Amino acid sequence: MYDRPVLDIDDALKLVDAALAAAPAETKKPIAVAVVDEMGDWVAYVRMDGVTPFAREYARRKAYTASLMQRDVHEFSAARAQSGRPLADLGDARLVGAQNGGVVIRDAAGNVLGGLGVGGAAPEEDERIARAALAAGGLA
Repeated sequence: MYDRPVLDIDDALKLVDAALAAAPAETKKPIAVAVVDEMGDWVAYVRMDGVTPFAREYARRKAYTASLMQRDVHEFSAARAQSGRPLADLGDARLVGAQNGGVVIRDAAGNVLGGLGVGGAAPEEDERIARAALAAGGLA
């Protein structure tokens, strides 16, 4: 039998709350926040009033990409760009080549627990909000 750490709902909700708390200091735009587990399945999601449909889906896809690729989306995008390999070659339409705003969630031992995605603000703002959420949630 496997014994592995998992991202539970309490931790996911802490991350969502921390992202919402960090947002006003970073942007005036409404954001969406998605948290997925290590398999890319939703654990928690929230959106502010007025966030665009695109930003809602983009947040989820950033979280999904960070989790499945086991690295932050900016690192994944940079490596893919350096290799010259198109995103479509990976065969998963849910993966995104975003600049920022998707971070991998790890426990203290470095195990991948999932991903957190923020969408709706400028890429740099999404990234700062995601990182602030990880730090406040004790998962940085």
